[in-house]
Amino acid sequence: QSVDWGWGDPRVISMLVVSALLLVAFAVVERRAGERALIPSDVFSNSRFRAACLVVLLMSAVFFSAVLYVPQFLEKILDYSAVEAGLGMLPMMACFALTSFIAGPLYDRIGMVMAIGIGTGLIATGQVLLAILIGPGAGIGSLIPGLALVGVGCGMFYPSVTTAAVTAVDEARASLAG
Repeated sequence: QSVDWGWGDPRVISMLVVSALLLVAFAVVERRAGERALIPSDVFSNSRFRAACLVVLLMSAVFFSAVLYVPQFLEKILDYSAVEAGLGMLPMMACFALTSFIAGPLYDRIGMVMAIGIGTGLIATGQVLLAILIGPGAGIGSLIPGLALVGVGCGMFYPSVTTAAVTAVDEARASLAG
């Protein structure tokens, strides 16, 4: 609603304040829940698991910005239909799917840090390419390199960081960590 009402509108500010309060309340309730918590303290006290969660949170914001804004660009600026905009996302999503199949063996070969690092680097590079190449005169062809890099990066990043998170906790908590 901030687009329509403006960031300084009391309704927007109220929603942000209420959201922050609910987030703090959730943390308090979870801490008191002990073993019944959504994420028990023994899992979240693991620093490698926490780091993996933080990295996923930050990288997901980057990934989902492309998932949200590229179709809007295709529809609102290039006048694509919703179906055409969805098809325009195919380079990214296909590269994501195909790369995720090789991410596991590559993770085993090059290690956690390199696999996650390569994935995040490709996502960032793809986003920079999108930022450079996107514009009113751009066509879908000019977006394909950026979309493909984001897709390959996500295909490397998500399986690798998930493996890192799952293997960071006790085996009995692996499904919860996943």
